[in-house]
Amino acid sequence: MRTATHRDYPAAEDILAEEKLGDDAGLPVFWQAAVACCPNTEEVIGVIEFDLAYDVGHEAQRPDHPGMHVWVFALAVRADRRDQGVGSQLLRFAAEEGRRAGRTFLALYVQDGGTDAKSQARSRFFARRGLVSIADSIGDSTFGAALEDLTFPTPVGDRSSH
Repeated sequence: MRTATHRDYPAAEDILAEEKLGDDAGLPVFWQAAVACCPNTEEVIGVIEFDLAYDVGHEAQRPDHPGMHVWVFALAVRADRRDQGVGSQLLRFAAEEGRRAGRTFLALYVQDGGTDAKSQARSRFFARRGLVSIADSIGDSTFGAALEDLTFPTPVGDRSSH
């Protein structure tokens, strides 16, 4: 995992487009992005776009509002690299960046990627990482959690055979 650079953008945009995520305008320069790469080739296999200073819902003045938090705009992994822990590691990267910035909460809106089935699969992925629906306070497919409540499985390549 590493912070994305401009040379990563074409591959990251292709991954987002494959999942019907993003807006065809390129990765915004005011958000942060990280990529997962193959160790030997540096080939981009996953991408996460996030903001460390997001305050969605502030105007609603909800008592449970987390204040400035990490907001994940998009998370996608190349189809042939799924189920290997890449998405979890990208989410962990954003959470760790949030901790370093003094944030305590992470939220996101689950995009559908063009189908209800994909939306449901994404919702299950986020729920397994400890994110819970906060739909009552923000929107139908919005999930969030305190950073301390997030859980990340061990990546496939790091699992012990003991």
